[in-house]
Amino acid sequence: MRQVWFVAATVAALCGCKKKDEAPAPPPPPADAAPIAVDAPPIAVDAGDPEAAARQGKRTGLGTPDEVPEVVVEALVAAIAAGKLPAARFVDPAEGYLEHIIMPGAMEKPDPDVIKRHCGAKAAARFADDARTLLREQAEGTKDPAYVDHELICSNDFLATADPAFGARPDPAGGDAPVGGTPWRYALCRSGGAGEYDANYELLFAPDATRGVRVVGMLTWEGGMNPAAVWPDFARDALKVGACKK
Repeated sequence: MRQVWFVAATVAALCGCKKKDEAPAPPPPPADAAPIAVDAPPIAVDAGDPEAAARQGKRTGLGTPDEVPEVVVEALVAAIAAGKLPAARFVDPAEGYLEHIIMPGAMEKPDPDVIKRHCGAKAAARFADDARTLLREQAEGTKDPAYVDHELICSNDFLATADPAFGARPDPAGGDAPVGGTPWRYALCRSGGAGEYDANYELLFAPDATRGVRVVGMLTWEGGMNPAAVWPDFARDALKVGACKK
């Protein structure tokens, strides 16, 4: 019995020494400062790319639950798709959410275009659905390592400086330069299709004084079409102010 006690005491002493030598664990961060964990990391941007410079040192909306983004990154869309950020946080109730789908198909009778502005709770629901579509399409596209399509890539080229040709149409007179553009600031997250008849997804954000950025909507158009021909109508609706106000 004395031997058992001696062994137990020795083990306890050794354990006590080990614990004494170890540095104490740091306290956990406050709950309101916890970073948002996102399963899909942002796509790496080459250091020589202007997009990397646009993102350098900018808030992404992923640092803390109430962080206001200064740029739009792929991981923000992933967080919304996963339900880790509320889609409603980025929807302006007065503007709602645009849904434009231009997928005529190869049939003799083309499918009609879908053009809707979702307001209220439907706007946030549609945005969340579209975010999930983007992440699902990207996951499907990476299954074949020899050919990757629908990679989600966000660009902030025109978030700080307006695009002078936003919504411009091809020149009806046949000139090379598009006409009728309206200078506008926006960020664009694009998921390109594999080829003709595949869907191209383009999710548009605009700067917002309260939210950092607000989502405008998503244009879905068929591969093989001229983008200069499908963008003007979407841009026209994007430029409308207070379309959801009663």
